[in-house]
Amino acid sequence: MNAPGLLSTLFPDACLPLPAADILAKLSSGSSALYIDSKWKFCPDLTQLGVEKAAANFFNHFGFVVESICVAAGRPQHKARRWTAQFVHHGVENASNVRMPDFFLGAEGALDWSNASNHGELKSSDSRECKDKALKQLLNGAYHIFSSQDNRRFVVSVALFAERIQLYIFDRAGLVNTAPFHIHNDPEAFVRVWTALMFADPAVLGYDPTIVETALGVRHIEVEGRKYDIVGSNALFISEGIRGRGTVCWRVRHGGREFVIKDTWADDSRPNTEAQILDIAKSLGVVGIPQVVASEIVDVGGIRGTDALRSSLPPKLYKEECAHIEKRLHRRLVLTPFGRALSTFSTRKELLSALRDAIKAHQSLYDEAKILHRDISVYNILLVPSVDMLSPPPTTPSPDEVGASSSHTAVPNLKRGLLIDVDYALVLSPTGERNAATAHRTGTLPFMATEVLRRGDEVQHQPDHDLESFLYVLIWICVHYAGPKGVVRQNFNIYHSPLEPWVNGTSYKTIGMAKWCSMVNDDAWEEVLSCFAPYFEPLKTCATAWRKLFSDKQLNYEEVFQVLQTAIDSLDDSEIWSSKDDPTGYGAWSLNKRKRQAEAKVALGSIAEEDDDVFNDSAPPLKFLRSDAVSQRVPVRTAHSAPELKTQSIKNGMKPKRVSSKG
Repeated sequence: MNAPGLLSTLFPDACLPLPAADILAKLSSGSSALYIDSKWKFCPDLTQLGVEKAAANFFNHFGFVVESICVAAGRPQHKARRWTAQFVHHGVENASNVRMPDFFLGAEGALDWSNASNHGELKSSDSRECKDKALKQLLNGAYHIFSSQDNRRFVVSVALFAERIQLYIFDRAGLVNTAPFHIHNDPEAFVRVWTALMFADPAVLGYDPTIVETALGVRHIEVEGRKYDIVGSNALFISEGIRGRGTVCWRVRHGGREFVIKDTWADDSRPNTEAQILDIAKSLGVVGIPQVVASEIVDVGGIRGTDALRSSLPPKLYKEECAHIEKRLHRRLVLTPFGRALSTFSTRKELLSALRDAIKAHQSLYDEAKILHRDISVYNILLVPSVDMLSPPPTTPSPDEVGASSSHTAVPNLKRGLLIDVDYALVLSPTGERNAATAHRTGTLPFMATEVLRRGDEVQHQPDHDLESFLYVLIWICVHYAGPKGVVRQNFNIYHSPLEPWVNGTSYKTIGMAKWCSMVNDDAWEEVLSCFAPYFEPLKTCATAWRKLFSDKQLNYEEVFQVLQTAIDSLDDSEIWSSKDDPTGYGAWSLNKRKRQAEAKVALGSIAEEDDDVFNDSAPPLKFLRSDAVSQRVPVRTAHSAPELKTQSIKNGMKPKRVSSKG
């Protein structure tokens, strides 16, 4: 979508140190004139190949001249950012895949995806082939920026098609781009864009100014008037998608206690927010789920969501191109307690106990509050100390009140399971009825129930579907981990295992059928068990009994609890297990203290419009991406309902996505 007038909306004169027309007038006269005879002096011929470094030098010279003009006019400006083309041949280090952006823009010093404010691509023509290639590259770069910077609201990317320039603005609702302008024939547009890119307040370029860093390097976030210090230099979790909820989670501290702050760009059309669902559950006595300490909609200069930029477009264009795009509000939650990934369990007993706790929380949600979770995955179950499993107080707790009591009795030192992430939960009526529009396929591959995969919108999501998903969580842990403490198994690749059909297929129906056959056919089930790591050998009986419940009849809570309790009672409270017991599975990471490899990177598709998220202290290793046809190709939705762009280069580093429609 080429949006006329978007340049002045994105970069108004108010964000520049001087009005664009005044800067151009200064650049067009005097001994240091830079724009002469309808040409920019020192600008290389952009129709030629290999001129990226010369172009970066010209852009920086432009910045120096503009800076001197502003200083002479007594107008303050932010510290200039500088252009570099240093990665055009050898690529950016410390990235999940090798990308060689033509341009980076950022502060002086070492740059990579974690601190670049903008990036750009230069093509020698504006042919369709060049435009398609540039868009894929910019899409990939925006993904890297979003997934490595926890304070980005949107990303402005620059494409130069010879002497014609377009800006591509990526946000959580997709993509909108400016109409092209000619670098020489439309000098005021060039001045406006380049001055803003190099000198405007960071918030204008998509940074979140509500995340503040002090002179001592401590970052903090203020929510409902309370200041929370971010613990550590990195976020707990950063969503690796572009379009969707863009979830970011931080471990924070206030008043000596720790909490989790969760940022999401939630679809405003959803009937209930996550905070509302958690508050409903709390008021009805549900335990085993997080509590909301504070919540707010983030407001940056009056901009609270993704619709602000699009709604400023001409009414006709907005109605034709943007009215059907979801409106996403930037929501922020403070949650308690802080939890760790399920994969960090200490013993097999703790793992099964945590699963049991999560299922109890699921049952409590459904029975007491008429809330159906609908998105059970390995990332939506956390481990928390038993003392942190709070009973819901009658009112919303303040940070000073949280942590005072416990509603559980537990084996000493045995962590409890916490069921999180109710963004996709369905709030039923008191009689259990649901809106007809809510019967949509929902979940996170490959933890989805086989019937949901096979029948899609023909079937309504039920509690037994989630009980089936809990079983797949157990299976996933048993095949991907070599033992306790989050040690990822080194000798297992899901693409070369009997579980490959669970994560790769031509459609959801084919994946669902393959998965169903694995569950109901005895020989196929034995192949599933053969994938278990040696450490989990004692859990095969439990998994088999659970699977038998599924294959014989509809799953129900009490029988699943009985299977789990029987297995828990058979296990020792303590264990002795190390890399010596499974040197191949533990691999070089455990033996030589090297960084372990990531869990299977699976490039899956889904029809999800949302990002998977979690709040814990372990970045999820499992990787997926979405598409309308499930395959190992990696499609990325870039804008409203436009055809999806497919690029293999983005494969590594993507994360699991949910399957969901707007119900």
